[in-house]
Amino acid sequence: LYLSTTRDCLLAIDFLTKQLLWAMKGVGGRIWVRNGMILSGPNAAGQFVCLLPTPELRWTHPGDIAAVSGSMAYITRDQRIIGFALKSGIAMYDFSAAERISALRYDPCQGIVTAGTMGGDVVLLNQDLTGSVVVPTGLKERIIDLRSFHYRKRAMVAAISEHHISVTDANGIRWSASFGSRVPLQALV
Repeated sequence: LYLSTTRDCLLAIDFLTKQLLWAMKGVGGRIWVRNGMILSGPNAAGQFVCLLPTPELRWTHPGDIAAVSGSMAYITRDQRIIGFALKSGIAMYDFSAAERISALRYDPCQGIVTAGTMGGDVVLLNQDLTGSVVVPTGLKERIIDLRSFHYRKRAMVAAISEHHISVTDANGIRWSASFGSRVPLQALV
């Protein structure tokens, strides 16, 4: 069990014995575990940290948002997405959007990286951050979450902003709705 605290500390706890295995200060934020690697971040300093479970520091990189596949960490910084090899920390791929990235997801079923922008657009990318397709959502506000799914054998993306939801595919908007004064917390498809 890995636990991230509000004071930038990552804890490893043995689930069976309930014993603290180790604690590492300065490592906080969201946690992903893939193929024996732990990615956490961003911490209070705006860094993503990649560790082995021993814990051994592998690499760090500044960023705002991340998404992780089995072998890659996709980290955003303003308008830019960089794909890092998870084990080595070597930057393998790079993409720059027209606007600042506000949401990022990796979809293992479709093998795509989906980014939402501050202006309300959705960008669909291959795993190597090529083949970008910009899909306008009509929201004109910051995307806070994205969910990919299939509907009738068609790849769709639900883009959620602070007051609206828009469901799109590569051809454009399929439907949208307003939340009124309510603010969404999470979406699951």
